[in-house]
Amino acid sequence: NKIDVWSVGILTYELLFGKVPFDITTERDFIKIVEDEIKFSKATPISSEAKDFILICLKKDPRDRYTVAELLEHPFIANLEPVQMGEMF
Repeated sequence: NKIDVWSVGILTYELLFGKVPFDITTERDFIKIVEDEIKFSKATPISSEAKDFILICLKKDPRDRYTVAELLEHPFIANLEPVQMGEMF
């Protein structure tokens, strides 16, 4: 579902930058989601693959977003090394 892809983009952005990509404090701010472009903090550099992944997920028109299967083939995901749960802690 394309809305799930949008959510993955929001979550990825938040995990990398520690905040959501849109500053929403009032109902009127919701228009920012539709009109504003995503801004990437220069203080937290990320790879070009990560940036591209987020931009693909957050395309304004859902028809332009990747499917989940396409996201799994994106270099940001496809190039990750598998991690065993025991190795994480």
